[in-house]
Amino acid sequence: MKTKSKFLICLMLVCFMAVTCTDDLSVARADADAPIDDELPIEPPKLWNPDPWDFEEGVYIAGYSAGGVAPGGVASVLGGSALQHLATSEEAWASNAIDVFVSGNDVYVAGWDDRGWDPGDIGHGVACATVWKNGEAQYLTELDDEEEYLVDSRANAVFVWNDDVYVAGSQTKVGYGDPGPFWYYNAIIVESKAMVWKNGEPQTLSALEGKSAGANSVFVSDGDVYVAGFEGSNAILWKNGTRQMLFAGTNATSVFVVGTDVYVAGITAGSGSTSAVVWKNGVPQYTISDSNYASSVFVVGADVYVAGSRLGFKHCDRYPICSFNIAMVWKNGESYPLSVPQQPQDLNEIASSNCYSVFVSGDDVYAVGMSSFDYNSGSTAGGSEIPVIWKNGTPQRLSGLVEWPSALFVRK
Repeated sequence: MKTKSKFLICLMLVCFMAVTCTDDLSVARADADAPIDDELPIEPPKLWNPDPWDFEEGVYIAGYSAGGVAPGGVASVLGGSALQHLATSEEAWASNAIDVFVSGNDVYVAGWDDRGWDPGDIGHGVACATVWKNGEAQYLTELDDEEEYLVDSRANAVFVWNDDVYVAGSQTKVGYGDPGPFWYYNAIIVESKAMVWKNGEPQTLSALEGKSAGANSVFVSDGDVYVAGFEGSNAILWKNGTRQMLFAGTNATSVFVVGTDVYVAGITAGSGSTSAVVWKNGVPQYTISDSNYASSVFVVGADVYVAGSRLGFKHCDRYPICSFNIAMVWKNGESYPLSVPQQPQDLNEIASSNCYSVFVSGDDVYAVGMSSFDYNSGSTAGGSEIPVIWKNGTPQRLSGLVEWPSALFVRK
């Protein structure tokens, strides 16, 4: 099931670490002869505004929202009709919830809390991997305030099996030199680790010097621990700590196990573009050529659901061709329809959407993501951001609740 997603909050490691998805509006100069997206109607309305979320018991959504003690946003989980701001240190500038798992009556959330430690005294703290159980925080790493280094850690996924809590994430040692107001611009990766924690005890899956490494997803089946992630520009699957490089992949974003079959969603790159890919037992099952990324995989029987986005193109004033993301769910490699914003007629305006997580319960397919509307073909100034949950392709707005949803879990 899902994973990590890119955060609205821009901390220093965004410059260095691979990501599981692209959240920002994608606008790029392209060949004037590039194919124009004909599948989406180019027409008003100018503002895409689905109905508000009709609260549903058993549906849990992790992300962050405004309010609480953190001015940059606070980690939150929406369950049923209740929104809970998760415990965050009083000094924190921001915290974020990246994944959620429900076991019995307990709700587990993985994410990070910056805990207020900031060598440059500029308001941006260093992230600390955190797992919350029923709203109470457990910090998985200690703050490191050495003169020349800092340690940034993130928890990207959580899974509970036999009362054991497994968390996948990353831990990066960064050299920042002079701790002035622009320390994060000059920071360099000294060492990066893909990590898994079992009941708070750390295990290093991979450690690289000068390159990024991380774990995006964890799944436990019959006591075997599967972790999906990356080393540098290579997609990796670990089984009980033993690594397997996945063919042609640059990042493994999500893992799901059914019986003896192991499914991994991720990203493959080639010819200057990226595509979503699904591996089954280490072998590419299919690549979605018109896609941009895959962020989450969920399997029911023989049906494989994947969340992500594909690229669309339109003529615009700023460039000959502008590209934008279209939120997608694929079922067995075929498009599963999601209602997304239509492209406006105005050549200076672009609508974009992204899907971060998918979960199937019975006959219902749930997904969460974001929609953006940009008035300036390359700038988010003046635009709008709408957090969205789709149920069977129909969107509902999460605005005022979870402002940026990362993952969901459904228990019926």
